[in-house]
Amino acid sequence: MSLTSTDRSEDSSPTMVQQQRCRMDDSETTGSTAVLATIGYEGRSIDEFIALLLDAEIEILVDVRETPLSRKPGFSKRRLAEALDAVGIEYRHERLLGNPKDNRDAFRAGAPEARSRFLAHLNNGSRTSYDEVIALTSAHRLALLCFERAHDQCHRSCIAEQAAAENSGLQISML
Repeated sequence: MSLTSTDRSEDSSPTMVQQQRCRMDDSETTGSTAVLATIGYEGRSIDEFIALLLDAEIEILVDVRETPLSRKPGFSKRRLAEALDAVGIEYRHERLLGNPKDNRDAFRAGAPEARSRFLAHLNNGSRTSYDEVIALTSAHRLALLCFERAHDQCHRSCIAEQAAAENSGLQISML
C-alpha cells in the first residue's frame, strides 16, 4: 500500500487552481496506478476543500457519511454536490458506507472494537456498495469524504486500508 499526503496553502481559490491545473502524466492516464484518496473537511472552508480535490485531480467524490448533513457551510449534500459540479467533480453519496451512529464516538477515540464493528458492517450489509465504489478506481481518481480531518480517526481509513489490501495496485492518498 502506498500512502501519500497532500497539503496546500489557503491563499489559492478553486478558480486559480483550475487555471494552473496540470494534466496527469502518461503513466497516470494509462491506468497503471489507481488512486483512492481520503479527505475530511474538519477545519477547512469549502474553497480550501475543493482546491485540494482539484490539486489531486479527483474526478469523483464519494461521501461516506451515513447522514450527509453538516452545520458547516457548503458541506451538506445538496450544496456540496452543486459546488463540486461547478468545478467538474462528480458527487456520490454512499449511505451504506457510513459508520453507524452508535459506533462513531468509540471509533474516534481509537477503540479497537469500534474498528472491528465497522469492518464487520462494511463486509456484511455494505459489501455491494463498497465493491461498486472500489471498481470506480480502475477508471477514475476517487476520494472518500467524511468529517474527520485525521485519516486514522475516521472510518474511511478502514475502507481505504481494506481496498489497498484487496487491490495491490491501488495507491492510497490522504488529502
